[in-house]
Amino acid sequence: MTLFKRPPWKAFAAFHFLRYSIRPVTSKCIFLLTAALMLYCNVAIKAEPSPAPDYSDLTTGTNPESRRVVKLQVPLVRQPQAKLCGPAVIEMLFRYWGETRYNQYDIARAMVIKYHLESGRFRDSEILREVRAHSTNSAVNWKRYPGTGTYQMREFLEAFAPTVNPRVKQLPDDEREAVRIRDRFFRELKGHLDSGSPAIVHQWFNEGKESMHYRVVTGYDDVRRVVFMNDPAKGLIEMPYELFLELWNVQESWLPYNYIVFNRYAPGRVDKGKLRIELVLDF
Repeated sequence: MTLFKRPPWKAFAAFHFLRYSIRPVTSKCIFLLTAALMLYCNVAIKAEPSPAPDYSDLTTGTNPESRRVVKLQVPLVRQPQAKLCGPAVIEMLFRYWGETRYNQYDIARAMVIKYHLESGRFRDSEILREVRAHSTNSAVNWKRYPGTGTYQMREFLEAFAPTVNPRVKQLPDDEREAVRIRDRFFRELKGHLDSGSPAIVHQWFNEGKESMHYRVVTGYDDVRRVVFMNDPAKGLIEMPYELFLELWNVQESWLPYNYIVFNRYAPGRVDKGKLRIELVLDF
């Protein structure tokens, strides 16, 4: 709304004196004089609209002096003796956000159905034949499940709510630059936790670095320097920052410091407790 301030009486009188008492002037001069008087009288100008809310990912520092502690209450789901850590961590996130109708076997079945034509992981696989042959999950031999790729995890989740999957193809040879990338990813991961969104991380299973594994990061403690995680194989765990970062650095294409945040802080975010999805569970 544009507001106008009443001119001071002296300025008003001066304007009319010039208008009627001196010799005629051109319309251009009158325009310039009027503009000058308006500035003199502090006429209010219409304000610019305030900027839209910033929905960029929240971040928090990793300053050693920080005393921030975050711990989200994410339901724990244990995986069986099969490569179902991917579906298990997805079930944890679904339950955290409110969707409790589907378990890890439903999610694994939906993955096989969704990607059976386009993924070498599932196409012409034993698990595909199992899922085709059995309509009930209890009859499927899930030990034949081949595991789930990070890109499949991302694409599967982003169909239901805002999802982000920060990743880098490979780390630079410059060690200092590699550390900067690591620290930036860790700061941003902690920022998502600050905003109430747990994150899936793809890590080495242990320090032997022979197999890879999905875990859900549920929080962190900057005083004790530990990360809280739901591990579908080991249960609730606390891991020191140093070990967490070491296991997170999977030196394969697109896997160093790879993580996925489902239902992140962004337009379209579903309120906690209100997530409802529909999975395709048959061909």
